Amino acid sequence: MNQSSAELKRKARGNLQGHYGLPMGAMMITGLITSVIIMPFSIILNLSYSTHMLIIYEIAGIMVSLLATVLSVGLLRIHMGLARKETPAFSDLFYGFRNYPDRFLLSALILAAISFGCVTPGTVCLLLIPQTMVPVFLFSICLILGGTVLAIWLTLQFALVLPLLIDHPSMGTLEAFHTSARLMEGQKGRLFYIQLSFLGWMILCMFSCYIGYLWIGPYITQVTVTFYLDVTQHREKQPCLHDV
Repeated sequence: MNQSSAELKRKARGNLQGHYGLPMGAMMITGLITSVIIMPFSIILNLSYSTHMLIIYEIAGIMVSLLATVLSVGLLRIHMGLARKETPAFSDLFYGFRNYPDRFLLSALILAAISFGCVTPGTVCLLLIPQTMVPVFLFSICLILGGTVLAIWLTLQFALVLPLLIDHPSMGTLEAFHTSARLMEGQKGRLFYIQLSFLGWMILCMFSCYIGYLWIGPYITQVTVTFYLDVTQHREKQPCLHDV
């Protein structure tokens, strides 16, 4: 039987108790690394704005996003270790670079393409068609809303891709997407409710200039990992995923 949202959160808090330093520090280092890399490009663009510099900045932004993806895998690995009562190390932050990073990068690109494909038609329609054409304008808004709902649904459908790839180094990217979709059958509403329950905390973080995210960020990630373990029923021993 699936555990309730309250039970998952209680377990997540228990997993983090006395261990907040590592995931918090790893999250800060991840943000620092990406910020330091993109900062020079941002400064140069502000000092000398041109189409050429804008293109360079956008390319740098894409590269930094890919780097952040691989680092986020390491951060997720740390949380999975804590959830399993293991002893993760700071070096786990670079786990993604040592274990077939192409799989994680490809999964991130596929997810980005899915989101882009869902919202682009409505956005393009809204931008290209004069807003004075009220029926078409309303249709564009409905198209954007429908695309957003579809993007959220598909994101929930494939929410387990990264932890699956971490747990199974020999698993291919497309297999991870297929397995996540199968495991998330009947679970998407539960995960959406869990994610929605953090909305209030995120608003409070905004009022604290996001300082509060140092505590809320690891908590949210740990709850997500606990959800993953609950869905896959991986506690002490991990059976072959094909048998789940």
